Amino acid sequence: MNVCSTPEILRVNLGQAILKLMELGVDPIAFDFVESPPRDQLTNAMETLVSIGAVSDGILTDIGKWIAKLPFDPIFGAFIHDAIDCHVGIEALILTACCGSGGSLFYRSGNLEEKTNADKMKIRFSHLGGDVMTMLNAYREWHIQPEHSKGKWCAQNYVNGKTIKAVRETATEVLSILRKELQIKLEFKLSDPEKSTSCYKKMIFKTFKHNICHYLGHERAGYHVIHKAHDVCLFPSSSLPSLGLKPEWLVIEQVLHINRDYGVNATPVPIEWIEEGLEEGWLKPFDMERVEKQKG
Repeated sequence: MNVCSTPEILRVNLGQAILKLMELGVDPIAFDFVESPPRDQLTNAMETLVSIGAVSDGILTDIGKWIAKLPFDPIFGAFIHDAIDCHVGIEALILTACCGSGGSLFYRSGNLEEKTNADKMKIRFSHLGGDVMTMLNAYREWHIQPEHSKGKWCAQNYVNGKTIKAVRETATEVLSILRKELQIKLEFKLSDPEKSTSCYKKMIFKTFKHNICHYLGHERAGYHVIHKAHDVCLFPSSSLPSLGLKPEWLVIEQVLHINRDYGVNATPVPIEWIEEGLEEGWLKPFDMERVEKQKG
């Protein structure tokens, strides 16, 4: 057994660690770590902070100071910041907590019949907006159940009761941070999905814009991650295949390495949003024509 624990800087989110150092007036690139993260990771993390407006000209911005108060990857901090301005802050907290829960919100176990039932039940929550919106659909329904019935509801719908409770606890804790640290008071109340869905779908796109992907034309080939120059398949539990969807363009939260590379938490993206992002400059430039020619 390894008696040496992993250094803190290698365990926490690197972007978050950089923000904390900058809050203390320390240059994270020049800082002499006891065991430093790889230089390219530091550089990439700093570039991400610049892209979300947390750092400008090597200085922590007001938004960066705001994001640094939250216990999340900075890209999610920026997501929550923008969502609050658009009056969908609670949904952003829940979506962020779902993505960071460390385990699937849904489960499928047991014999073949039980797994088939689990798949059928998940379709009821599956959203055309992708995996993140699917998790929000499940949370919305769980949220309105009487407290004494929530456990039974989870069992009936193959939802991980421990995970979904942890999502609520995380959202509640961050509401406390917002109130105490940033003087922002939000009521734990979900907005009308018909009025707000399009708003935070586009925010999800902007949040995961560094992982924009293009379909390669065949399910086994999967998707090409534009700015990372490698290919992924949708994670097997993705809600998109169950809806018969193979979006031309999508963004993913992260790449998961198992027996091959999988894209986790996929969100379809209309090409109009991509064109808008390229035109307005908030999407990293790429040759769309060249990318589309890679499709088999």
